[in-house]
Amino acid sequence: MPNMNGIDATRIIRTQVSGTRILIISQDDPSIVQRQNLVANAHGFLAKADLPRDLLPAIERILSVNGQPEIEKAS
Repeated sequence: MPNMNGIDATRIIRTQVSGTRILIISQDDPSIVQRQNLVANAHGFLAKADLPRDLLPAIERILSVNGQPEIEKAS
């Protein structure tokens, strides 16, 4: 993104589109991204190196409310 970073974009999206759930994916140091994630109010983050293992569980986690899926899974 040439004009802003993901944290800035997350802030804008969260204020302009209520209910949007955001998962930040970054190649930066996870401890730094975790702090930025809290400030930006994203729903979670993943390191790019962990995508093959953790992407689907992370998506399922942010799409659930109180542990219950908000959308039905395809059978």
